[in-house]
Amino acid sequence: MGSASSSLFQSTEHPIVLLGLDHAGKTTVLYRLKKQKMVLPTPTVGFNCETIKVNHGPARGHTFVMWDVGGQENYRLLWPHYVKTSTALIFILDASDQQKFEEAKVELDTVLQSVPNPDKFPLILLANKQDKPEAASLETIINTFTNDLQENYIIKILLCTAVTGEGLEKFFPEVLSAIQQSKRANR
Repeated sequence: MGSASSSLFQSTEHPIVLLGLDHAGKTTVLYRLKKQKMVLPTPTVGFNCETIKVNHGPARGHTFVMWDVGGQENYRLLWPHYVKTSTALIFILDASDQQKFEEAKVELDTVLQSVPNPDKFPLILLANKQDKPEAASLETIINTFTNDLQENYIIKILLCTAVTGEGLEKFFPEVLSAIQQSKRANR
């Protein structure tokens, strides 16, 4: 009865935070996932929050409360507050702007210091704008962003193009998988 009752009461609501530098595509990702279509975003002032209940696939029945926090420098001081109450961090990169990779890595490392229990915390990197010819390869993303993080975090990397939705079909199953791996690792 123990395992049946424990699975019965497992949370199906997951607060997650979407972070990344300005113009990485956080809001486009959020509304592509929510509305299944392209919504022309405006620069985020503060944050956007949407609740998405998944109705298909491995994440069916799970609800994700998604906080999209502005990426402009003056909002980055708020990032740790959102991470502390999240079950996963989604860090969105503009994969076509490799000149900003160093800044993005510094900001990612800084916000990861605020994770209350970093042992096996879910970190999903969305390498957005894969439709651009100058988009970084998966190998470049791994080498730049995750080599020094492998042991402490459950890391998933998704290549995507938010404006078309390509690659985002894996989003909810991968996020849920990372959250479940984290929970198992921290028992």
